[in-house]
Amino acid sequence: MIKLNVTDRRILEILDANSRSSYNEIAKAIRSIPETVRYRVQKLINEGLVYKFYTVIDTGKLGYALYKTFFKLQGVNRKEFEKIIKYLNTQKIVVWIVRFEGKYDLGLTLRCENLRDVKDFLDSLGNKFPNVIQERTFGINIFSQYLPRGYLYSEKKSLTNLKGYSSDSKRVKIDSLGEIVLSTLAENSRVTCKEISTIVNNSKKYLGTITPEAISKRIAKYEKEEVISGYGIVLNHSLIGQLQYKILIYLNSIEEKKLKEFIKFSSSHLRVQYIIRVLSPWDYEITLEVENIKQLREFKEALQDKFSKLVKNIDILQITDYFKYNLVSL
Repeated sequence: MIKLNVTDRRILEILDANSRSSYNEIAKAIRSIPETVRYRVQKLINEGLVYKFYTVIDTGKLGYALYKTFFKLQGVNRKEFEKIIKYLNTQKIVVWIVRFEGKYDLGLTLRCENLRDVKDFLDSLGNKFPNVIQERTFGINIFSQYLPRGYLYSEKKSLTNLKGYSSDSKRVKIDSLGEIVLSTLAENSRVTCKEISTIVNNSKKYLGTITPEAISKRIAKYEKEEVISGYGIVLNHSLIGQLQYKILIYLNSIEEKKLKEFIKFSSSHLRVQYIIRVLSPWDYEITLEVENIKQLREFKEALQDKFSKLVKNIDILQITDYFKYNLVSL
């Protein structure tokens, strides 16, 4: 396990809120120097704590929906499981892969333009790995909020300028340059404008040359249009003694007032990282990072006590491994 000092925690908190923050900006915020910040960030990457710097891109504005499917597997040993993961990682339609402990074993997010693509993929998966799927659920992400980790340093949470996406956003036309810019940022939000311009100029998809200044303007345009709503980090939470859970919330009814209170309560909790509205057997997904089972139980009991008439049932899945996290690959 990695022991974080105060400087590490402050840097992570800033990157969690905006992972494109420059070394100069971070240094100014923590009253340090850019060289120290650069060294600390690289150290956290080398130690495996920072799994990914990601960009939150509103896939709805690109004409895509995000479909969710969870699997309960049967008769799968470690070698067979690794084979399944290797295959899934080669599928462009699959943008998120995690391993669960609990009711399900595997979670996928599929980015598609239509349900036919989803059906074709699931049929193909079933044919390639017959008799391994015992149970499968299916749904669609309606909207999502990405929330800052309030526990990293300051023990407080800002709910302004939240990151997220929606399935019914108005579509924005993206040209070939935009596709390269967004795909590159989705893979690594800290890539520089100079690096992106080099990638664009070497690409067969874009005819011509582009400067880093033009790339910066294009990114600013997408931020203004909210095609890009923010930047964050995926942590290897176990390395800092955190357990990550996905909490599936089944509602009795959608009472608007109570629902707003439920979202406000969940959003403001220091350890809630994501809230996703889904159309599936359950109604909401909450991702929570805690130090121990006691904190998980306290959150669950608080939900049940405060929203006993709203919340019908709760299922809990522990996220143990990430295998893929890239919601945009154009």
